[in-house]
Amino acid sequence: SKNYLEKHQCVSVILAPVFSGDRLWGIVGFENHTSARQLRGTEIGILKNFASSLGGLVQSNNQEAFLVRNREELLEAQSFARMGTFEIDFINGVSSFTEQGAKLLGMSIEEMKFDHELIARLRKNVIREDLEKIDKAWVAAMQNKQEVRLDFRIKDDTGSISCLNWNVKPEFALDSKLVRVTGTLQDVTE
Repeated sequence: SKNYLEKHQCVSVILAPVFSGDRLWGIVGFENHTSARQLRGTEIGILKNFASSLGGLVQSNNQEAFLVRNREELLEAQSFARMGTFEIDFINGVSSFTEQGAKLLGMSIEEMKFDHELIARLRKNVIREDLEKIDKAWVAAMQNKQEVRLDFRIKDDTGSISCLNWNVKPEFALDSKLVRVTGTLQDVTE
């Protein structure tokens, strides 16, 4: 405002709006307290570029905070619904399980790391009679390139038995090689 400029003895000033998306976030500018002068096009361009970059950074930070909040809410909802998610990427050798997904399988998140023993660790708590059902469903899914949906039982360290609903979607490369599996686990114990 004019009062601010007079109070701080600003002789010349240039301002540029900072937009985060389509919302005005703030204003940046240059003030000159010694002499009035006309700014060159390059100086104006620098200020505009800075304002635009700052707006992009603000928008990016807002989007990142939004994603973090959404992930936290999703994890809380999964815990409430006794549901977990997972992904196993066979090409890059990476597995990702939500904490709830690992917990439903009676395992820690650290036990879910991708290595040659992962499948054996995943099967260790499954009730023996249900392993054959899982194996048959898995073979059918690989042959038909389709999702697997089935219920199976697991036993935890205390001997308690839970029934899990397992939904797995395999993804294949053009050469029919298994690339990745993604899915959900839900405790459906009554």
